[in-house]
Amino acid sequence: MTDKPSPITHAQCTHDQRRCWDTLAKVIHMDRQNVYPCGRGIRTSILGEAATHDSGLLTWLVLLAHRYCVRIAITSAGPRRISITAHPRDPSALSNADGHPSLDDLIRRAEATKPSDPPQ
Repeated sequence: MTDKPSPITHAQCTHDQRRCWDTLAKVIHMDRQNVYPCGRGIRTSILGEAATHDSGLLTWLVLLAHRYCVRIAITSAGPRRISITAHPRDPSALSNADGHPSLDDLIRRAEATKPSDPPQ
């Protein structure tokens, strides 16, 4: 049996975890969430869904992830709950495991994509 980590506060975060927290806090009320350490990043869950239009949460998470170079993963956390994990990335790193495209990179990719192009 593995021990579940205890929730952390903003003040308890490392510099990298604080960067992730501050990114998510732009669209999620982090003071109302249980936030857990997850390696160099953090993990939390929220009630509801992430959509591109209705709440705009998914759109904002994508834009913020690219602006602040934080990898954000969204997974199921149970009925009507989603888990959001955020890890800091280095925009100058060449590997996919360590790097992250910037907002400018995202814009260039979107402008170069034709509606008929399949996602990659």
